[in-house]
Amino acid sequence: MAAKYCEPCTARGRNPTAFRWCSECEEALCSECTEAHRFQKITRNHHLVDISKIPERINISYNCSKHQHLPFDYFCVDHDEICCKECLSQNHRACKNVTCIERASKNSKRSQSFIDSEKQLGFILEALKILNKSCKENDSRIQQQETNIRKQIATVKEHIIKLLESLEQLLLKQLTEMKNKNLNRLKRQEKDLVDLITSSKAEKEVMEFVKNDGSDKQTFLLIHSSKPVLDEIENKVKQVTDSFVETNDKRLVFCDVITSKVHVCDENDVYQYSILSPYAPWDIAAVPGTATAVMSSRNEPYIQFIDLKRRRILKQIEVHQSGGYGIAATKDNIFVGTEKEIQVLNRSGNLKGTVRLKHEQGPIGNISIGLNGNIYYSNNDEVYCSTLDGNLVFSYSSPRLRGPRKIHDAGNVYILGLYSQNIHQITSTGSFVDILPDDNISEPFGLCFSKDFSKVYIANRSGKTMSVFKINQ
Repeated sequence: MAAKYCEPCTARGRNPTAFRWCSECEEALCSECTEAHRFQKITRNHHLVDISKIPERINISYNCSKHQHLPFDYFCVDHDEICCKECLSQNHRACKNVTCIERASKNSKRSQSFIDSEKQLGFILEALKILNKSCKENDSRIQQQETNIRKQIATVKEHIIKLLESLEQLLLKQLTEMKNKNLNRLKRQEKDLVDLITSSKAEKEVMEFVKNDGSDKQTFLLIHSSKPVLDEIENKVKQVTDSFVETNDKRLVFCDVITSKVHVCDENDVYQYSILSPYAPWDIAAVPGTATAVMSSRNEPYIQFIDLKRRRILKQIEVHQSGGYGIAATKDNIFVGTEKEIQVLNRSGNLKGTVRLKHEQGPIGNISIGLNGNIYYSNNDEVYCSTLDGNLVFSYSSPRLRGPRKIHDAGNVYILGLYSQNIHQITSTGSFVDILPDDNISEPFGLCFSKDFSKVYIANRSGKTMSVFKINQ
């Protein structure tokens, strides 16, 4: 770096500010020394430079690195090296092309070496400029990427929060609906219990009166006249009892005639698993209060017991039918259709008895047990309701009902027409109520209500699709 003060004057004890720099003398000069420098014979041809143009650092070494007290005085052309006197005597004594540094440096500004050095430095500076620009661009890009990623994280966070809030609202809504349904069910059960208690007390009062104050004839008549009433009360009590002891298992179970599989879905209608049957199935029914289902076969005289918890077939029982008939189950019994009667089995599959139908009847295609304990079954295009003794309660037919495939008692009785492609609604006494819209029904093969009667399942397109409909209660 050039001196701040004039160096010749500083040697004389003065400190004037330097304005020029002499490249040959390598000294800073004040204005007075600059004028003297220009007119003295020995220095008048020296190159003077404005002091402000001098770089802060000039990395030029004038002394030998090995012999620092000696200046560079020589240049060896053979070795392309600058050297001092000591280096010359030690290393270049045999060299023939050695010249003094003044002669070697003459016109060096126009030399190819200096031009190459300038170009090399230019390339280096340009490369550094590009690298510096690239670094700045990368820094800016990284900063921008961080900003964008932060925005994306904030957006994803907001979206997740909205999803969680939506899920929370949905779960709370479902919880409220489930609570309301259970409360409504309990209220209905409480009302049913109150009605049953009232009816039972009324019957008891009459019976106590006849017992204490009535005649034998009155007692005899009361016994026979009250039996249907007591049976009806007992059936209703059994229904209420069953509703209390059933498990909370709300799985949907259905069989596939084509693939010979039993499919199971959870209470949200999401597929869970399948069980392969050795025989093509025909009809299936869940045993209330258990994790067991029973299934009839399409062509073989067997019914199968299925353990839904262990996901396997427990056993098969041979029955007196040729296959392709309905099956139904209650808490205690299993009902299997045959040609002209209904077999009654216990839960172990042992035959308890038969329900002999007291009217002309063909194959029992489909069976359902009503809420009042009566048996509903179909044959050809007619639906029948019978007591467990085989006495006909009513029959139902309609020009608009063809091929009754499934019967379900949900307070009113619903009959699915396979070929008429509709659902008939009748009362538990057989009176016509309505024919439900058939807009969403196509070749229906099966029908089932959920336990809380909030949904109805219909196997459409000959069982190829399962449609689920919500019921507004």
